[in-house]
Amino acid sequence: MEASAASDLRVESRNNIFVIAVLDVDCGSTTPVRVRNLSQNGALVEASALPPVGTAVLLKRGSLCVDAQVVWVDQQRAGLLSDHVGRQCRLIGRSVAAHRGRISS
Repeated sequence: MEASAASDLRVESRNNIFVIAVLDVDCGSTTPVRVRNLSQNGALVEASALPPVGTAVLLKRGSLCVDAQVVWVDQQRAGLLSDHVGRQCRLIGRSVAAHRGRISS
């Protein structure tokens, strides 16, 4: 699915963030990614090389890990879909907010 078509299907609000994470593909092959936004059931990631649509991945950041599926790829961006992203996103969001607080202090 193209990115523009995928964006037409959005029903959840997005939280814009910029954090570094890793996509684990095939239980061992990893790709560093930038997580650009998160919703209750998905994430937008960027990387120079991304797995194809339909690939099952693990999105990892520190000790957090979320299983997801690549639902669209457009150049260096991809959309991930997961039933578990929302729960983990709250934790990632808190760690990002805490980090920003330390920077501005």
